[in-house]
Amino acid sequence: MKPPAKSTLFRMRQTAQLAAETIEIAQDARVRDGEIKHPMPDQVRKRDDYLGTVRLIDAVLSSQAIIDLLKQRMSAMEILATDIAAPAAEEGEEP
Repeated sequence: MKPPAKSTLFRMRQTAQLAAETIEIAQDARVRDGEIKHPMPDQVRKRDDYLGTVRLIDAVLSSQAIIDLLKQRMSAMEILATDIAAPAAEEGEEP
């Protein structure tokens, strides 16, 4: 499987917001149409989780110090990943 492409906090926030709205709209429609009496608890929890992700991203984006720290950590993770991949590639080479 291809590794996930790079994303941005803004795109992740928008995706989480849209997912929460989709769940809410679907559950409201099912209640309105009489399919169910109340929104399904597991769907409400998922919606709440997505909205929690939105709030978390909003908190991160509100602080330049956190953004700078995240950039630093992401860069360190990329360096670590290349340090680990290089010896693995060397081990696979035939003499």
